[in-house]
Amino acid sequence: EFGRTVEKAIRYLMYAQEPNGRFKNAGPNYVYGHAIATYALAESYGMTQMVILKEPVEKAVQIIIDGQQAGGAFNYGYAKDGRRDLSVTGWQIQALEAAKFANVENKGLQECLYRCVAGVKSFAGPDGGFGYDGPGSSLTLAGAGILCLQLLGQGEDATVTGAFKATQNMTPAWPKEGGGTYGWYYMTQARYLKNGPLWDSWSKAVLPMLVKNQQEDGHWESGSTSSACPVYDTTLCCLSLEV
Repeated sequence: EFGRTVEKAIRYLMYAQEPNGRFKNAGPNYVYGHAIATYALAESYGMTQMVILKEPVEKAVQIIIDGQQAGGAFNYGYAKDGRRDLSVTGWQIQALEAAKFANVENKGLQECLYRCVAGVKSFAGPDGGFGYDGPGSSLTLAGAGILCLQLLGQGEDATVTGAFKATQNMTPAWPKEGGGTYGWYYMTQARYLKNGPLWDSWSKAVLPMLVKNQQEDGHWESGSTSSACPVYDTTLCCLSLEV
């Protein structure tokens, strides 16, 4: 039903890419836009196996691989100074995993993913939370840390177990409780992969909450972050509902 719409979006991303693999209009926080655009193209390539997508995806993925810090994490602008950022890192990992399952042929991809494990763990705090730019206790980012480790094959690691325990009583409530649209996006996926009681309790709360708070024209607008806009919130809510 939406094939033409999706095709136009794929072609837009292809033509918005520079010859070196970077995306032209990713905005001031380039590292987010690049990862999300790469993620979209990689999933498109994995689903369609359109040969025309192979080179654009591999060029975009190489930007991410080359931008990884020695410790396994990522930062704004793919800087390799002392600072690292879990929110930035989470999107890079999702893009890399999508590329891996699409069977791209980037040299160093698997090694990059191995390093990502240590990178994500470096944000884990002693109380089960994850920090933003170092070890910490943010429950909003707990879902991001958990999901990344799950995608990296570390779903039974003690870090993940501790984070699930620390967030077991977290309940989503519109517009902000439980991390807002950003936190819900990650936690919904993390608990779905975990399955069992943690998923059951979460899905029974998040599904009716999202349905109830959708606007008449179809969009969501939570205002839960300083950068929130209807497109941003609607995208994250749709992705959560798809789970």
